[in-house]
Amino acid sequence: MKYIMFKKERNGAITHYPVLFPNDLVHADVAEWLMTGPLEGFSVRSAGFVSSIGKGEGVHGRSDTLGVSSHPDDKDIINGQDYGAAFDFTNA
Repeated sequence: MKYIMFKKERNGAITHYPVLFPNDLVHADVAEWLMTGPLEGFSVRSAGFVSSIGKGEGVHGRSDTLGVSSHPDDKDIINGQDYGAAFDFTNA
């Protein structure tokens, strides 16, 4: 799985916004689409690959199409996200 870590600074506070997506998509295409739409005003902080959420080495590598590498803090930011807590899978 690939990821891009977006960032936005406002009033001295920095917001990091991780986006994970399938390997078939291209980092630069995903970044362009998001930054001209829902993440307008954000910039790319880092990008790479996610080996697994909460396990293993976490993030690694780089995005050649964006010209940025993964950042050591990205794993903690990604693992700190609440993926799915708002969903009730008990009756799925």
